[in-house]
Amino acid sequence: MTRLSVLGANAKLADRMAAVPGHDVKSITADAVEVEGAAEVLDRVLGHDDGRADLVVLGDELALDFALNVAQTIDRTMPGTGLVLVAHPDTDVALRAMRAGVREIIEPSVGDDELAAVLYRASQTVAPAAAAEASAAMAHDGHVIVVGSPKGGVGKSTIATNLAVSLAQQRPMDVVLVDLDAQFGDVATLLDLEPSNSVSDAIDSIAASDSVLLKTFLTPHSSGLLILAGAPSPADGDRIRADDARDLIRLLSTLFPVVVVDTAAGMAGATLGALEAADELVLVTTMEVTSLRAVAKEIEVLDQLGLAKSSRHLVLNLTGRKSGLSTRDVEASVGMSVSTTLLQTEEALLAANQGQPLVLHKKPGPMAKALIALAGRLIPVGAAPTSGRRKQARLKKTRGGGRA
Repeated sequence: MTRLSVLGANAKLADRMAAVPGHDVKSITADAVEVEGAAEVLDRVLGHDDGRADLVVLGDELALDFALNVAQTIDRTMPGTGLVLVAHPDTDVALRAMRAGVREIIEPSVGDDELAAVLYRASQTVAPAAAAEASAAMAHDGHVIVVGSPKGGVGKSTIATNLAVSLAQQRPMDVVLVDLDAQFGDVATLLDLEPSNSVSDAIDSIAASDSVLLKTFLTPHSSGLLILAGAPSPADGDRIRADDARDLIRLLSTLFPVVVVDTAAGMAGATLGALEAADELVLVTTMEVTSLRAVAKEIEVLDQLGLAKSSRHLVLNLTGRKSGLSTRDVEASVGMSVSTTLLQTEEALLAANQGQPLVLHKKPGPMAKALIALAGRLIPVGAAPTSGRRKQARLKKTRGGGRA
């Protein structure tokens, strides 16, 4: 949780900042700030219940000279504090702000997604206000939930995205969704985001082994979810090896309590790496015989490799078309019980096209309710995620570290 002090922002903008998940916000009006000198403002910045502010926003209702004077004072006397200025930026303002120690400038009319992104970026560049808290976070062994299917077109990405958003609603900024569908990653589209970084960028750079840098590759969503977007092209995605994907996911799980992974169809390449890192596996199927047979074969291979053996969940995604099969037929075919049954509706298609996850609707329909319930079973509300990372070497080293 980032401690955020908002000084002299207009009431609407201050309220919008307070609504950004993952921030403990203290807002102070311009009148209250400007009756004091810059040095006296420090007492207000220090006024959070559990320590000093990690991040300070200097609002648009402060005179520019005064705001920059406050910024300079904070930068000099409270090194490591992030500074954001609300102003209409031009070259002169940007230069003066930079000299005063300001890291980000935003316009008063900034959109909600950009506001969340700026606050997230600024919070990642500051020295943590409590070193012990940061150390504990780094040592945390997070819970990895992999959503997969041997067949494409079964609704896997929609399910992964909604599960991740549902979990993030309970744990803002503590849940990361990784799009490992190398060919056709849809996570960013389903969330109406345009990330500037991708999973292939992170793996190609030092970020794959640098936890601090890796965080800067994440894109925040207004729900409180963080995403690592899919590769921008199939060629980029195909370069991701199984061990690259596994190591990246495991590093993320040391930084965040929950990591959800959307994978490509099948078990090759990056998907295999994700399965090696999985604590929970959500398998998605339809009632088509070809899909059921493929799931049964995947389960057989998973058993042979010893992957996610005691923590698998079968999701039956119904399209509404008659198949002539019952749930019992499905369970008999694949050899495991159905955990959740979903019924695709026009609402689900509309939500996907609009980039608005079903679970965020004010009146959740049956599909959204089923996904929220599944998220609650994977990690109960209020429970601290626990990891199955006590996984012994489950996969025999037959690949020799080459491209999978």
